[in-house]
Amino acid sequence: MKILLVGGGTGGHVMPILAVVRQIKRLKKDVDFLFIGTEKGPEAKLAREAGIKFKSVLAGKMRRYLSFKNVIDFFKAPIGIWQARVIAREFKPDVLFSKGGYVSVPTVLACHKLGVPIILHESDVRPGRANLFMAKYADKVALGFEQAKKYFKGFENKCVVTGNPVRSEILDGSTKRGYVKFGLEYDKPVLLAMGGSQGAKRVNELVSEILPELLKKWQVVHLTGDLRTEERKNLRTDGLTDYHSFKFLDAQEMGDVMVCADLVVSRAGANSLAEIASLGRPSILIPYPYAVGDHQKLTAEVFENVGASVVLNEDGSTGEKLLEKIDGGDLEEMGMRALGLAKADVGKILAEEILKFGK
Repeated sequence: MKILLVGGGTGGHVMPILAVVRQIKRLKKDVDFLFIGTEKGPEAKLAREAGIKFKSVLAGKMRRYLSFKNVIDFFKAPIGIWQARVIAREFKPDVLFSKGGYVSVPTVLACHKLGVPIILHESDVRPGRANLFMAKYADKVALGFEQAKKYFKGFENKCVVTGNPVRSEILDGSTKRGYVKFGLEYDKPVLLAMGGSQGAKRVNELVSEILPELLKKWQVVHLTGDLRTEERKNLRTDGLTDYHSFKFLDAQEMGDVMVCADLVVSRAGANSLAEIASLGRPSILIPYPYAVGDHQKLTAEVFENVGASVVLNEDGSTGEKLLEKIDGGDLEEMGMRALGLAKADVGKILAEEILKFGK
């Protein structure tokens, strides 16, 4: 069986694809994968590191603001469709699994013309424009949240709510490895602060503001992403104990630190929340306010509405307000409610849906 994969632009599009690929490999041995994306996006590096063949196409991104780049990207789209069609003709896939994003559009259109079955996956409560556009060409649209179905008007019969796939390394996290790896103590609670696959400047600033006070009660593992020089200067950690900062962690390290965390402070990306829910972690969410369609805020509200998370809006936020929320929640109850939002075996369910199209 041959499976074509497409998605990219951020790690949030790529990681779920890799999680599904792992499940497919567990269910079926003789599968050939090919990943299509842009050469400049994280998908090129991540796919190759996972041992998946990768080919790039041009993809035009239509911005919501006036920019000369929109003119340039307008002409990229037909070239990308032609490139994707050449690749698909040569590869002869049995099915295309698309994670969305503007990079997916040329490949979906090309495969539709060639009669290749198409499965889309939408992670967010409010779908991206690319997936809304591509739904008409899809055979099936898998959704991370029930609330997303209302946006696919006219295509509800194609929609199935699966949840969002979680990397197996997250589910297999080890507290023993985590406490050793990160130098943690068992007699002090652990707070994990993170900003998603690329870090988050404002999350870093808020944590930095309260570090001395925070460390009186908590051990802190802080995933900063790449820091600019100015940010690095503002993150004053000299002489502070129980503070452990990292730019990034690999999948196993991420699983290990998440199972150790008594509380997570995070952006509200759909994949991060799927991981938080799957491990039953209480969380304080700081949605990225400039996300397209405010989708992070909408996703965070799903968790807040059931008592699984506390939301701190970035506008008007201060370190003091963050500290109040850290000290004010019933963590055990929040964790149980988070676990109630988790969907079981999402990667396996998606893998089985994809494999149905095998010959």
